[in-house]
Amino acid sequence: MNNNRRDALIASLKNELAVIHGNSAKTQRLIWICERVEEYIDRWLGFCDLPIPSKASLIISDLFVMIGIGTEVLENEILTNGFLERTYGYLREFRNCLKRIQDGDLELATRLMPILCKIKNMIVEA
Repeated sequence: MNNNRRDALIASLKNELAVIHGNSAKTQRLIWICERVEEYIDRWLGFCDLPIPSKASLIISDLFVMIGIGTEVLENEILTNGFLERTYGYLREFRNCLKRIQDGDLELATRLMPILCKIKNMIVEA
């Protein structure tokens, strides 16, 4: 994916967040982003289950890129809103899992959702 496309996807997600939750409580903003990333993961996992000749194409798809972009936006909101200490371990685990998937270990794909759910639960319980 070229940088212009990636930048456009980042801007689109941030704009949607601003429109929907511009002045909302920080917890609501974080939960909304978690739910978007959950949707991306769920859809991407659906494609992973299809009989695709090249599994490598799953890693370069816009949908997988959106998982990464959503994670970046989530991390930024976590840092901005003071949730890093609470979520750091799970966030690091999620990032490591994404990186290993990018490096070709697609067997880790099913670990993404449970880790993200732990992050979301830590936010909700705050």
